[in-house]
Amino acid sequence: MAVLLPTFAGFLRFLLNPVLGTNFGFLTFYPAIMITAWIGGIGPAIVSVILSVAGADLLFFAPRYTFALASTQEYLLTGLFAFVGIATGAISEAYRRMLRRSERDLEVIARQQAELQQIYATTPIGLGFLDEQLRYIRVNNALASFNGVPAEQHPGRHISEILSPETAHLIAPALRQVLETGKPILNVEMAGPRAPASEELRHVRVSFYPVQIGALKGIHGVVEDVTAEKQSQDALKAAEEQLRYAAKMEAVGRLAGGVAHDFNNLLMVISSYTELLEHQLSAPDHLKKLRAISGATQRAARLTQQLLAFGRKQPMQVQAIEVDAWLRNFEQSLHTALRDDIEVKLDLNAGEVSVGLDPAMLEQALTGLAVNARDAMPHGGEVRLQTRLCNVEIEESRAGFSIAPGAYVELSFSDSGVGMPADVQARIFDPFFTTKEQGKGSGLGLAMVYGIVKQSGGYIDVQSAEQQGTTFRLWLPVAREGVTPEPRLQQLPLNAGSGTILLAEDEATLREAICETLTALGYRVKQARDGSEALALLQQNVGDIDLLLTDAVMPNMGGLDLIERLQTSQTPIKTILMSGYTNSVSTETLTPHLNRGLIFLQKPFAQDELAKAVRRALAN
Repeated sequence: MAVLLPTFAGFLRFLLNPVLGTNFGFLTFYPAIMITAWIGGIGPAIVSVILSVAGADLLFFAPRYTFALASTQEYLLTGLFAFVGIATGAISEAYRRMLRRSERDLEVIARQQAELQQIYATTPIGLGFLDEQLRYIRVNNALASFNGVPAEQHPGRHISEILSPETAHLIAPALRQVLETGKPILNVEMAGPRAPASEELRHVRVSFYPVQIGALKGIHGVVEDVTAEKQSQDALKAAEEQLRYAAKMEAVGRLAGGVAHDFNNLLMVISSYTELLEHQLSAPDHLKKLRAISGATQRAARLTQQLLAFGRKQPMQVQAIEVDAWLRNFEQSLHTALRDDIEVKLDLNAGEVSVGLDPAMLEQALTGLAVNARDAMPHGGEVRLQTRLCNVEIEESRAGFSIAPGAYVELSFSDSGVGMPADVQARIFDPFFTTKEQGKGSGLGLAMVYGIVKQSGGYIDVQSAEQQGTTFRLWLPVAREGVTPEPRLQQLPLNAGSGTILLAEDEATLREAICETLTALGYRVKQARDGSEALALLQQNVGDIDLLLTDAVMPNMGGLDLIERLQTSQTPIKTILMSGYTNSVSTETLTPHLNRGLIFLQKPFAQDELAKAVRRALAN
């Protein structure tokens, strides 16, 4: 280009020679140099200037066909032409470079704008821009989806046309405050709006920033859906509350079981000696006093049974119970626990499905609920028992607990009584908590029900409102295969017996009391202070001992350890296990021994209970 354009310019100037002569020798070369400089830059422009100066001096300045110049004016003209040509090339070069840089900058800006637009459109946080009239100017897809209106339908519309009336009314004052004060409002959490075409209440965290771009003044809003975060926080709080409640109940249960252990042993001593004295004394006054002591002992024993039930420390003789059939048989007992002015209705829908639990404990739990219902309906009312099958596919969270997946029979016990306020419901299963007058309730009834249900592997919940009645719901796990009814004690005559009994009991006073009772019944008794001593006596008196009567919890060696040692030896022996505290004797551990003929006695027990158990063991 630097060669061809000056050549073409020289040809044009040659054609104009008849008109111009030796004047205006550089006339046609200026456009050539400018075009070359504009397109090629400084380098080609210099080449073009050199060729143009050489061509013009050679062909169009006198003397022609020589590079010599005739005058100073021609020298100046040539120098000016060269300067202008080179300057034009330099300016063109600089402009061309600036233009290319601008193009590159525009490309970067366009790419960044596209990226920002992509980020704005795809960010999961809702973003929107409003003008001073609270009309939408722009929103991203997240906010459009949250509002339930397409993004392209937002611009130009007022917030009241997009949002629900209650939501628009809620945020409008905050938006106006931002416009008036020029200060942002940050991280405000609020409930709502509800999801489009749904009743689900969502939770959002919003921030509003004042924006002014030239003459445009408005608000930039950031809306974050924190519903899942809120639900997680609520679930965490519920789990923490469940954990605290479970820890509290476990601690109180351990305390109750420990108290019941010592208390039962003391009651056992009182009961044994009272019954012995009843047989030995004949004066009516003495018998009356002794019977009063015996009655008080029995009431105290029932109290410890409630403590043990709450603490889940009682051994359970699990049976497969068909709940609907069992409840039909229990209905008459329920009438007895209630009053004549209370109607009982059954709505049984569990069919022939069975649950695995101890029927005596179930009866004890439902009787406790019935007593509470009776007290809540002083002027009569209705008690309704309902059952249904309930399959829990995934863990269900309830107030204070979670139901593990599995098959359950849901048993509802409802009354039409006075109901309970929320603060009472929160403590309803706490031991020794009662709303009854002093002296009319121990506060252990519902604690006992709670313990029985939990020990059975189930769950219990209460729903109540003042003057609207109360409903207790029990979820009882469906029985596993192989769970069979446990044998009942036979009703044997209380005759004096014969034989040798080895008594293993660590409490000396109680050991003496039981020994006297057995001796009075006609048995010979050998005594041991723990399992190790009992094992030694059995090995020393092989064949001379007919029955082992052992406590479950003793130092050195407990009752179950002793029984298991004997089962592996060559000297099997008939055994009765007794305990007032079975923290170390779980139902799972005890059941196999019961199936093999072991008899269990719960302390405190009466003299006739001991006699029947011994007679049954010896007759087996």
